[in-house]
Amino acid sequence: MPLLGPILLVADHDDYRLADALAGAGAFPLMDVSPVEAPAAIAVIDPCAVVIADAELTKSQADDIAAMLARTTESYAPLIARVRHAHDWSAAWTLPVAADASNAALVARLKSALRVRALHVKILRRAQGVAVDTSALSPTTGRDPLEEASVLVAGRGRSYPELSIAIGERVGLIGALSLEAVAGHLQTRDIDGIVIGEGFERALVEDLLDMLGADPRFRDLPIGVFGNVGEIDPERLPNLERLTSDYAEVVNRMLPLVRLHALGARFKRLAAALDARGVLDPETGLLTWDAFRRDLERAIGETGVRSGALAVARFAFESMDRRASADAARIVARLVRGVDFAARDDDGGIFVALAEADLIHARAVARRIASVLKHTVLTLGQEQMDPTFSLAAANSTDGADALLARLKPTGTVAAQ
Repeated sequence: MPLLGPILLVADHDDYRLADALAGAGAFPLMDVSPVEAPAAIAVIDPCAVVIADAELTKSQADDIAAMLARTTESYAPLIARVRHAHDWSAAWTLPVAADASNAALVARLKSALRVRALHVKILRRAQGVAVDTSALSPTTGRDPLEEASVLVAGRGRSYPELSIAIGERVGLIGALSLEAVAGHLQTRDIDGIVIGEGFERALVEDLLDMLGADPRFRDLPIGVFGNVGEIDPERLPNLERLTSDYAEVVNRMLPLVRLHALGARFKRLAAALDARGVLDPETGLLTWDAFRRDLERAIGETGVRSGALAVARFAFESMDRRASADAARIVARLVRGVDFAARDDDGGIFVALAEADLIHARAVARRIASVLKHTVLTLGQEQMDPTFSLAAANSTDGADALLARLKPTGTVAAQ
C-alpha cells in the first residue's frame, strides 16, 4: 500500500537515506522537522504517521510528541521511533525500531501500522451512518488492548520459565514446548504475538518463519526470535524482532507491537459488528444478547413447525477475568457449526443454540466444547479453568425466555 501522508519525519539532522526510502514507498507529502518543532507541527498538520529517525532523542521530547499526536488525531496515527533501548521510552503507543535496523525494515513496519490506521478510518466512516459513539473507538481511550491480547511463547530449557513469567505478568500467555504446537495454536486461537525462545534448531525456526511469512493471515503478527536466524524479507514479516536474553527489553520491544495487533483485531471485530448492524458483539464475535434471543425465538418456532430438534447449552465459569472471558467466547465462535449460534450473558456465561440436536447429541457436542475450553483458556494467574455446562431441549410450547430460564447452574456437568 502507498504511504499516503502527510508523514512527519523527526530528526535533528537530515536523514536523506530514510527520506528516500519513504519517498520510494510512496510517502507523500513527507515533511522534515526537528524534535523541538515536532509537537507544533503535529498540531498544524494532523499527520497520518510520525517517524522519529533520531535514536538519541530524549525521553521528554519523545513523550511530548506522543502526547500531541494522541490529542490531535481522531483516527489512529502510528508513531515509530528508532531506539537503542526500548525501556527508555514510556509512551505506550510508540512502536520501537532498533537503532541499527535497516530503512527497509522501518518502512515495512510503518506500512503494517498504517494498515491498522486504514481499518480505523474505515470504521469511523461506517459509524457515521449508525448509532455508534465514535469516541469509544479511539485507541488511546477505554481499555488497553493488552488486556485482551494473548502471546504465544515457545521455548525449552532453563530460560523458558523466566521468559514465560516476564511476558505472562503483562499479557495473556499461551505456552508451547515445540514449534509444531505453535503452528497448531495459530490455527485454533486468536494470537497477538509470538516469542520463540531458545532450544530449537535454527532450520526449524526458519521453516516456521517461512510458513508465517507466506500466509497473509500472519503478515502483521509480532514475532520475537532468540538466536541467529537468516535474513527475512521485512515486507513479509514487518514486525519481526531479534531478541536477546534481557527479558525486560524483550517485554518492552514486543508489547507495543502486541498492543497494536490486538487493536487491529478489535477493529476487525468492530467492522464485522458494524456490517451486521449491531447483531454481533464486537468484543466476542458472538451474537449480541438481544439478537440471540430473537434468533432463538425464531428457531423454536421453526422447530415446532418441522417437528425437528433444538437444544441449548449454557457454559458457566468461576473466577474468570475479562480477558479470559472474551477468549473463551471467541473460541466458542470458532467451534460452533454454521447452523448454530451463541451469545455471552452479562455474568460471563455462554449460551449455544444447537440446531437439529437432541439432548444426547447436544451433550456430546457440549462436552467437546467444554473440554476444549478447559484445556485452552487460562484465567488470571495462568490457572486452568474448569467450565461446567447445562442443557435444555426446546419444547413446542416454549418461548425463548422459558427455555433459557431452565438453564440454571444447578445440575451442571463438568468438562472432562
